[in-house]
Amino acid sequence: MSRRAKGSVFRPTYTDRHGKKRTGRVWHIRYNRNGERVRESSGSTDKGVAEELLARRIAEMRPGGPLPSELEQVTFEELADLLRADYEAKGNRSSVENRLIYLGAAFGEWRVIDIGEAEIDRYKTKRREGGAAPATVNRELSALRRAFNLAERRSLVARVPTFELYPERNRREGFLEPADFEKFRKELPPRLQPVAEVLYITGWRKGETLSRDWRHVDFEHGWIRLEASETKEGMPRQFPLIPRLRAVLEAQRERREQVGRETGRKVEALFFYYEPAKNGTPAGTRIKSFRKAWETAARKASVRVVPHDMRRSAVRNLVRAGVPERVAMQYTGHLTRSVFERYNIVSEADLREQAGKLQTFLDASGR
Repeated sequence: MSRRAKGSVFRPTYTDRHGKKRTGRVWHIRYNRNGERVRESSGSTDKGVAEELLARRIAEMRPGGPLPSELEQVTFEELADLLRADYEAKGNRSSVENRLIYLGAAFGEWRVIDIGEAEIDRYKTKRREGGAAPATVNRELSALRRAFNLAERRSLVARVPTFELYPERNRREGFLEPADFEKFRKELPPRLQPVAEVLYITGWRKGETLSRDWRHVDFEHGWIRLEASETKEGMPRQFPLIPRLRAVLEAQRERREQVGRETGRKVEALFFYYEPAKNGTPAGTRIKSFRKAWETAARKASVRVVPHDMRRSAVRNLVRAGVPERVAMQYTGHLTRSVFERYNIVSEADLREQAGKLQTFLDASGR
């Protein structure tokens, strides 16, 4: 028997003519309505149909909840719009758009009521057969699950399907040594060089960094800040303006003043276009994405690097510098040590260095 909300789905048992206990093939539901126990047949041997019926019955009883006919009209595109708005509020809409490309291709014309576990499993299989990595498929499914959860809060769906994700390797592998980072940074367009610097120093996520305005920078007291509502973990965060970070932001402030004088615009964004882009984007406009320019720079520098590698690199740099893990976790926004440790990658050079310490100890001990 599977429990859902205030009720359950089950297959009733009965005794056949030979006196043996049997389980029926048709799924039933039971739930409480106005204190009365209600039992109803789904008329189907598909468990998912029974779960959907139970969710609909519970939705009907919810004060101010939608009518069944209204639930049937909710489309995937409505869920996609909720998801876009949610990511937009966190300053990270560009990442969800990439996931919605594939989700939209599969479910774009669908009603939400028709998207269940079986359809989700078929989507997973098709994406893997198309060459998508397990982690990529998981990010897409997580986005779809988030959309369902947002819709459930607004009573737009009767139930959220169960999402089975692929297992992933926990340890992250991508990072840049300081020398490789410097080589890569020089290949970036000037407007993106300070972005890369801040990512590499702070370990903040791409969306968190690009959403910064000048009001988040406190030169007087030496901090750059994130509000609680802007972080994935829902907690405020700040990073000290160490000399290198301060120099980057002060240079950026000078460019802001220059663009302001030349265009007459008040530049609020911390990272912006220094001059009009080829697509017509005016100078002073906030930078929202940089995938192509990033990939081009990586190719020219002969390094393999994605923006999230900056986060992994920052974690390792902090640990190498001797910053206590508790403090480093507060800087980067890792709530648990287990997640932080996945980013704390030990390279061969680190292993050699530590082995050298052992040799020094043994030599000093006369062994």
